[in-house]
Amino acid sequence: MFRCRFLIAFIAVLAMACNRQPVKTSDFKELSILEGWTGPVDLHVELTDTVHLQKLEIYAQIVNNPVINDFDHIPVIIQLTSPCNHIYTDTLMLPLHVVRNKDVYTNKNGIITIRWPYRKGILNKTPGNWMITILPNGKTDKESIYKNIIGLGISCKKEEK
Repeated sequence: MFRCRFLIAFIAVLAMACNRQPVKTSDFKELSILEGWTGPVDLHVELTDTVHLQKLEIYAQIVNNPVINDFDHIPVIIQLTSPCNHIYTDTLMLPLHVVRNKDVYTNKNGIITIRWPYRKGILNKTPGNWMITILPNGKTDKESIYKNIIGLGISCKKEEK
């Protein structure tokens, strides 16, 4: 009888462990292909590792349009909101002319994907769900670079030694 109860309890614990959702270490939002990037984009990542150094990367999908050659960078504001609602804000210039290797730059089916390192050597002391809001920091008219941005994302990765 005791073995049967133990076995049932063990199977129940094992089943609950198997049903856990994976930690969400990246997020991506598709934007309108007709309008591009017109306002704030909210992204969410679960930063649970408080032991290892981590790095954050921002990435964007951009329509490969000759207009983008007129721009050197994408001006953005990034706002990070911690699980305890502390807010950190940065103003960035994301370069468009980057080394074209497969880790940083890809061009497929007329869509360019660029990955930019945002922060390295992060030792997170506040585990939980972080919200990252990325906003355009300039004109969003039809002639701007923002019109050609059709996706934005963020990823958190453990730094390799």
